[in-house]
Amino acid sequence: MVTYLLAARALKSGDPIRLSIGAALRINENNKLFSDETSLGSGFNMINEPGVGAGGWYCVVEAKPKKIDKIDKIYIPESYDPWTPRGRVRRQLWDGSGEFVLDYIRSKPLISDPDKALRFSWFQYEGAEWRLQMVIPARTISEGNLGLWAKCFEAQRDLMAYSDKVIQWDTWTIEGELGQRPDADRRTSS
Repeated sequence: MVTYLLAARALKSGDPIRLSIGAALRINENNKLFSDETSLGSGFNMINEPGVGAGGWYCVVEAKPKKIDKIDKIYIPESYDPWTPRGRVRRQLWDGSGEFVLDYIRSKPLISDPDKALRFSWFQYEGAEWRLQMVIPARTISEGNLGLWAKCFEAQRDLMAYSDKVIQWDTWTIEGELGQRPDADRRTSS
């Protein structure tokens, strides 16, 4: 079975730079991901760049390529303005309100199962540059839809010895618009 290596660095809500030893050992017990609250709702979030941030553990997540190809994928903007009975209302999406994120995904007709769609957005670590993150929703994890397998390593060199392959998510077909990295305006106007 050929697998994708989806990520090299797992993120943990509340401490986005590090995956704690407890969380890493929990994954390594049975090589399965677990769900937690993320900035885009319940699920497991990650980036695909090893070596970002100091400390913590490095994880690899593998999935079946055909299942990755078939599952819906969507960019989540920082906010959107849906119509409500009171007119248009601005909804912030990166603040951990899973219900607003689901409402946004449901508003996209090409997404067949909003609860399972892989979610992509910009994410910033304390004092670091904005990076692209992916969230695998809780339902996708619990139903085993992608044939996920995970393993965490204490050192980046151990991860890289296992595999140095990084999947470029921006080559995937992802619904919606990613938009500019939030700090792009400040960097170009200085």
